[in-house]
Amino acid sequence: LRSFIEAVKEGTPAPVPSSQIIINQAIIDGIVKSAELGKEIEINIPEISLVATSYCSKRIAVTAIK
Repeated sequence: LRSFIEAVKEGTPAPVPSSQIIINQAIIDGIVKSAELGKEIEINIPEISLVATSYCSKRIAVTAIK
C-alpha cells in the first residue's frame, strides 16, 4: 500500500499493474463464490491488451477448500 501511495504522490507507475489487479480480483471473487456455493465454479479471467483496450477472457475452474 505504501508503494502505491508513493506512486500516486510522485506520478510514477503503480508497483502492481492494473491488469494484474483485475486478474487477482477475479480469482478472489471466484474463491469466495465457490466457498459460498460449496462447489467448483468457472470464472472468467479478463485478458487485457495493453496495446489495445479490447478484452478477451480466459476461463478457469476454482474450488474453495474448507
